[in-house]
Amino acid sequence: MIKAADILAALKTSNPALLKGLPDQRALRLIRHTLQSVGDAVEKGGEEPVRVMGLGVFRQVTGKKMVDGQAVETQRTVFRRLKAKAPAKA
Repeated sequence: MIKAADILAALKTSNPALLKGLPDQRALRLIRHTLQSVGDAVEKGGEEPVRVMGLGVFRQVTGKKMVDGQAVETQRTVFRRLKAKAPAKA
């Protein structure tokens, strides 16, 4: 499980200027709220894919499986990560 504090630590390491002047508690709240917003969008997305720039695409997939001889509808979330862009040619 990735925690908001882990994301904050990674951001501070990879790009310290990004969070300059922002207190840690406020940055953590921002990260948590952002992740919650993405989760809400994915949950409400239905059959339409939810694209998160820089991350990937989430899709709700509905299927059926047999339980005790009866077909039961199932739903799962499928994530497809964005492919890395090829470096620009000089």
